[in-house]
Amino acid sequence: MKRLLSLIICFVFVNIGYSQEIPKGANLVKFESDSLTDFELFRASVMVLKKAGFAFDQLDKDFYLCSTKPIKPDKINLEYRIELSVYENIIEIRSFVKSIGNIAGNYGSISSISENAWERGAKRSLGTSLWMYGWKRQVAIGKRMDDNLPGKVSYIVEEFK
Repeated sequence: MKRLLSLIICFVFVNIGYSQEIPKGANLVKFESDSLTDFELFRASVMVLKKAGFAFDQLDKDFYLCSTKPIKPDKINLEYRIELSVYENIIEIRSFVKSIGNIAGNYGSISSISENAWERGAKRSLGTSLWMYGWKRQVAIGKRMDDNLPGKVSYIVEEFK
């Protein structure tokens, strides 16, 4: 019985050590790999975005930067795009969202976002907010990176001006 109890306790502590809580206000997904070069990470991340159906607006192979064309989901009055950069064996994934009309019917009244202004996707308290829509796309891309590349994903609150 003691052995079973100690195995259960070890299992719980091991799982707690591997799970990462996403901090409130997180707006940056980072993927870090020690085994791939910046070029390999950039090429692999572009392929992940391509396979996910993204079209590219800008693709800078010299500075390892890319941004997708805005995507408008069906039945939701918003657009979102993804920006990705690679440096020092780290992929940084950011999302940007904007309303394209009255979004009150789908996401409640969001008065702090002006129409046609791009806002950073972020983990906010409202699960159905405009910011969360972009954030969920960022997390999904980070998960694809985590599933297909050697390395680990992390979630950061990036301060910006």
